[in-house]
Amino acid sequence: MIRDLATHSDLPWQLERDINEIFYNFEKRGGMVRNQRFLDSFYEASEDCGLHDLGFLGYEFTWENKRGIAEW
Repeated sequence: MIRDLATHSDLPWQLERDINEIFYNFEKRGGMVRNQRFLDSFYEASEDCGLHDLGFLGYEFTWENKRGIAEW
């Protein structure tokens, strides 16, 4: 879907959304390990479209399964 969006214009574009996806398994804590091939496909699609992760400041994880912690 991201690759399709990228074909609609030659103008610069920006994707603003919490996609709720990761590039690498070390970016998550707990739960099942994600298939790295799937994660690589998402990374490659992002690269193909010229998208860049802007990063963030603050606590490493943004979701903790409803367990409140001081760092939030």
